[in-house]
Amino acid sequence: MSGEILKALDVNAEHSGDPIARAYFSQAAAAIRKAEWAAEHWRSSASIEREANHQLRKDNRQLQAAVDRLIAESANDTSHAD
Repeated sequence: MSGEILKALDVNAEHSGDPIARAYFSQAAAAIRKAEWAAEHWRSSASIEREANHQLRKDNRQLQAAVDRLIAESANDTSHAD
């Protein structure tokens, strides 16, 4: 949808006889392009953040399992020392 709008704005900016209208159409197209770029940037940033959070949860589970094993081994060593 924005592609059609951008094309229309570009055509109007290029062919309008009114310099103020040309500037308006040109600025409107630039604003839409910036908004689309920002939206894509945030989508890719969110994707990277989701992947990092997934990896962090995985690492935390592995760390918790290692801690649980150490606690169990320590408890076994203590019970054999008596």
